Amino acid sequence: MTLFILLTVFLPLLGATLSGFCRHSLGERIAFYLPVLCLFLSTLSAVGLVLGFLQDTTPLSMPLFTWISIGKLHVEWSLTIDTLSLTMMGVVTLVSFLVHLYSLGYMAQDRGKVRFMAYLSLFTFMMLLLVTAGNLIQLFVGWEGVGLCSYLLIGFWFEKEAATHAALKAFLVNRVGDLFFVLALVGLFWIYGTFSIASFVQLEPSFFSTSIGFCLLLAAMAKSAQLGFHLWLPSAMEGPTPVSALIHAATMVTAGIFLLLRFGPFLQSTPLVLEAAGIVGALTAVFGALMALFQKDLKRIIAYSTCSQLGYMMLAVGIGAGSAALFHLTTHAFFKALLFLGAGAVIHIYREQDVTRMGGLGFNAPVTYSAMLVGFLSLTGMPFFAAFFSKDLILEHAFHQNISLFVLGVIAAFITGLYATRTMLRVFHKNQNKTRTFKETPALFLIPLLILTLLSLGVGYVGYTGWGRLLLSLQEPTSPAMPSHITVWASFFGVLIGYALYGVLPHTSALLKEKLPSVYTFFFREAYGDTVYAMLFTKPFQILARLFAAFDIKYLDHYGPMGLARGVGILRHGFGKLQTGYLYHTVCIMVAGLVGVLLYLLVR
Repeated sequence: MTLFILLTVFLPLLGATLSGFCRHSLGERIAFYLPVLCLFLSTLSAVGLVLGFLQDTTPLSMPLFTWISIGKLHVEWSLTIDTLSLTMMGVVTLVSFLVHLYSLGYMAQDRGKVRFMAYLSLFTFMMLLLVTAGNLIQLFVGWEGVGLCSYLLIGFWFEKEAATHAALKAFLVNRVGDLFFVLALVGLFWIYGTFSIASFVQLEPSFFSTSIGFCLLLAAMAKSAQLGFHLWLPSAMEGPTPVSALIHAATMVTAGIFLLLRFGPFLQSTPLVLEAAGIVGALTAVFGALMALFQKDLKRIIAYSTCSQLGYMMLAVGIGAGSAALFHLTTHAFFKALLFLGAGAVIHIYREQDVTRMGGLGFNAPVTYSAMLVGFLSLTGMPFFAAFFSKDLILEHAFHQNISLFVLGVIAAFITGLYATRTMLRVFHKNQNKTRTFKETPALFLIPLLILTLLSLGVGYVGYTGWGRLLLSLQEPTSPAMPSHITVWASFFGVLIGYALYGVLPHTSALLKEKLPSVYTFFFREAYGDTVYAMLFTKPFQILARLFAAFDIKYLDHYGPMGLARGVGILRHGFGKLQTGYLYHTVCIMVAGLVGVLLYLLVR
């Protein structure tokens, strides 16, 4: 068991290190393929770890070395294995391996492909470090590590100004969340006197628990792109498509949800925080779906769908259904990776990301078409696909806990059916240019797509197996029962209306743009989020910076360091005049000094 843990966690780090620092020694070809081999072995180790854990479900903590020892402060670097961390390890390693495999084809012609693979493997290691952390300091290292890697990967094509701006936006928004995480970390240590996660979640809540809980919630909101902190996630589409798949499916954005799940026992003592999380999650689910409905860029549509699905997970956390949130996180990882990698294949075929300029691909690329169809059916929660099981379970819990949140979740499900149908029709059926011919993508694109297609079809049934319920800690909601699969019906009607609007009556869908251009522009411009942020934060800080700069130059520099320098210059100039080099001047000064000393002695 110990060997499996070490291999699962540290093999991605080995691949990143060798690929990043030994590129010339190993050769570019080996350095490019080595991280994929390391991820494959890490995934096999994770499978072995799961099988071993099912035989003995006792949580395991494996200390590696003493990290900090100062007085009473004692922090060990250790790896913690329980049902939550084990589920996350399986999801992260498997999705990351498939993304690495896909990248062999996608990045083959890129001159920075080895650097890309090193970043990707480091990203995976940091996420594994985060989910296996047994103390707050180690968790924070993984938390910051995934933030760093997302910055490096979003801005991977740094020659593009848009990519560097997107990376900077992601970096800055997540720094806000990190500030709240640090405040929570300091508060927890101040109250409980320990950084061990297992220790303080078992202690009695204190007067400051609600404040700490809100800090944790705000940190998770920034990381998981909830409403108000969501702007960085669609902009992150400037990075290569495999990066988008990994960020959205298994690493960056799931870290925030994982944080709340890890602190679940602590948050149960803060009902106000949970209520706020439920409201934020429900609003994000609706808002993300609406934004996706009006976008033209294929990757941004899928990005906003991630916001919406993360909203469902946050909603589940808020109503105390953490196991359902983990279940949806698991199913979402596979169908979202499938959608992004499928989008990469579509973009590879069209050399275009605007869905209004696509169409007619249809059965010319049957594997890509089937993969995207399965992905969108899973996203909408159609029966027997992945999200059918997990999303339905979340809203069933919501029906029992808070009917208002349940209604918002159903509305989001309806809108999801609309934009999923619109996207499929625009990309594959509505032919914008009938003179174009298409062909299927290469095999290295298709193999991961086929595997993810099968996983998206089968992963939902995990919740019905004994070991699946053990890993996910799934519990059936209490009575009264929710109306039979109402979320499925909402999604189904969304699909039907979407087909009518964008398939049968395509001109009808243009009426909103013609009759209500301000509404269309509002959603297309993403609710003017960047403009609002610029008015509230960017411009005020720029004005403040200019005022400080003027004060600094006019007063501080003039009378501070520069004034001191001028004073020293004047003294230097004055004393310099005393050094004329003439003997009689020196004698006069000596006599004057002697007279002065004698007068002082006489007066005293």
